[in-house]
Amino acid sequence: MVNDVGSRVVRMLRALAAGALVAASVAITVVPPAGAVTSVDTEAELRAAFATDAEIVITSDITLTDCDADDVLRTIAGPVTLVGNGNTITQTCPDARVLRLSDPASVLTVTDLVITGGSLTAAPVGDFFGAGLLSNGDATLSGVTVTGNTIDATVAGALFGGGVVVAGTLVLEGSTVRGNAVAGPGPTCGGGGAAGTTVVVTGSSIVDNIADCDGSDGSDGSTVTSAFGGGLFAFGDLTLRDSVVSGNAALSRAPGDALSAGGGIFGAGSATVSGVHFFDNGAATLAGEYAVAVGGALIVTGRLEVQDSDFTANVVVPDGCSQRCEGFGGAIYAPGSARVTGSTLAENLVQVYAPGPGADALATGGGVTAGQLEMSGSEVRANEAAAFAGLARAAGGGIFVEEGGSIAATTVSGNSVGATEFAAGGGIFHGAAILSVESDRPGKPGTDRLGSGRDRAAAGLGATAPTITTSEVPGLTVTNSTVVGNRVDADATISVGGGIAEETGTDGLSLVYVTLSGNTARVGANLDEVPGAVEAPGAAPAAVAPSGIEVFGTVLADPIGGGNCGDLEGVASLGYNHSTDVSCPFAADGDVVGGADPRLGALADNGGPTPTMLPARTSPLVDAIPVDRCQPATAAAVTTDQRGVARPQLGGCDIGAVELVVEPTFTG
Repeated sequence: MVNDVGSRVVRMLRALAAGALVAASVAITVVPPAGAVTSVDTEAELRAAFATDAEIVITSDITLTDCDADDVLRTIAGPVTLVGNGNTITQTCPDARVLRLSDPASVLTVTDLVITGGSLTAAPVGDFFGAGLLSNGDATLSGVTVTGNTIDATVAGALFGGGVVVAGTLVLEGSTVRGNAVAGPGPTCGGGGAAGTTVVVTGSSIVDNIADCDGSDGSDGSTVTSAFGGGLFAFGDLTLRDSVVSGNAALSRAPGDALSAGGGIFGAGSATVSGVHFFDNGAATLAGEYAVAVGGALIVTGRLEVQDSDFTANVVVPDGCSQRCEGFGGAIYAPGSARVTGSTLAENLVQVYAPGPGADALATGGGVTAGQLEMSGSEVRANEAAAFAGLARAAGGGIFVEEGGSIAATTVSGNSVGATEFAAGGGIFHGAAILSVESDRPGKPGTDRLGSGRDRAAAGLGATAPTITTSEVPGLTVTNSTVVGNRVDADATISVGGGIAEETGTDGLSLVYVTLSGNTARVGANLDEVPGAVEAPGAAPAAVAPSGIEVFGTVLADPIGGGNCGDLEGVASLGYNHSTDVSCPFAADGDVVGGADPRLGALADNGGPTPTMLPARTSPLVDAIPVDRCQPATAAAVTTDQRGVARPQLGGCDIGAVELVVEPTFTG
């Protein structure tokens, strides 16, 4: 199932990218002479050199005051280099950019320069692009600061790139994009700091930018607004390495429908992210009818690869709707597929409030919401998904996976889910039917994840939604992982699966060498399955087949609220599981129900990339699995524990995520 938010966003972006950025292109065949170098220190010299010369060296700060001349403009094809020497170009004229290159065959390189003061307020519709720099070709910015540029539109239009817009490939190297803004009635706004088609960012900072699409007064004749990428917007593929993305925001307001996607970054293609720090970014909406906000730090509609990165204190906050509010992915929203390796998602939040009488609210994935997810060697900690309304539903305090994938060598701890009606999966939730609800309220039709109003808005763009391809992964497998101290609100009408909740009717859940401990829910504190559909109040329960849960070598202990397991109709034990109470229907070889205290240590650094819970030497988990049973079919390739320690260490394999290593003792 492909998430409809991603489909709608891509429809809008493809329609915009098809013509808007290159609308002002002028094809001129003049090519500058090779090797020409010009030094400039005045506005007049800069304007003349930028129009024709191949390399320009700026020797002092330049303030642009010739308002009749508008942007510093280049209309010819070919390469041009601006060497800034640490100087600043400041635009002081109203409704003027700093720099513009109109030819799609232009290739711009800028080094060691500050670009500031560009502003657009009343340009023609479709021309609100790049207040600091607009290039219809390619551009590389190295050691450049783009700051204090704004699009503050007074008329409706597509508004993109408060600091920079590049229609070709945008490369940022050791650069800073800070304090730029896109604001106006929309209906679409994006890339508060920068926007490009293919974007490559290395060793750079994207900080304190904003995309604010405010159609709340209805002055543009539309009731729909959408904001994409508060810091950065990529129309195509994105590469982001060793950088900081912080304090950016995507805001959308409308009397009808509002969508905000990617408080930090929006990627409409595939993306590779490595060594990046995302913190304090946010996506927020305030709408009269439908409100959707997704991806507090990052949304990528194609394939997403994340490695060695951290996401902290990012937020998704849809609010104010009279009919339906939805929030997905406090840090990451990947409607297609995502692989996350060696990364940390901590203290991110999805908080949804639908104040209208009879309104619906839905929150998923305080840390991450994904169609397909492969996660390994990562930590998902203290994230929250919360929803408040008449029919308020929330799932996946840490992780929400729609279709399937794998979670390995990962610790999911201290996450929470809060809602008045339905709350499930404090740590992990697997399933998608919660994303739909049928209503029995008079005059209120059933809605899908977008709602009919947003579908009509997307259809009005006249674009066809592309297919987003995801890998074929049957069900969700959790291996060598620790799920501890997660919580589901006990006051919800349905409060289940404090550690993990599996939705019935999915392709199933497999747990292999997992530690589930100290999780909280009224039913199934550590593990439960939930109905494969969430009916409106008063509706008859739907008949849905059990999902099928397979469990091997897993410990369930110290449940809070309910028992270790809820009503697991579709569970199949593959043996050697340990439950400290009798709530789990385990009856295969080596299973223990009502077992002794497993004597797990506190969550701590016991080696390896993530914190774990080390069993005591006298724990009943140690050596509980005979050597010849350590790798059954579901665990055929599992030869190490969560830390990478080989299994077995002693006379057998240990139940749970950690294999105890006993150091030899010597006497004499």
